[in-house]
Amino acid sequence: MIMNKIDPKLTALQFNEYINNQDIKGLTSLMPEDFTFIDIPGRVEKGKELITKNWVSFFEDFPDYRIFLPELNHKIIMLF
Repeated sequence: MIMNKIDPKLTALQFNEYINNQDIKGLTSLMPEDFTFIDIPGRVEKGKELITKNWVSFFEDFPDYRIFLPELNHKIIMLF
């Protein structure tokens, strides 16, 4: 899937589905090759390959991880 630039809400919902299904292929389909991830403390990681490995490791460490979106409206902002 390519990010939906017309309706970012659809991309957020798809991202959520990929996370909840631990769908690595789906997650990587949302990332460009030069993807940059910045965590809360400000650490920066770059590159689709590295981020993909991080997702695999994350799901191994947290196999029950899920995101629940009880309400998705215009106030929720997700940056990819």
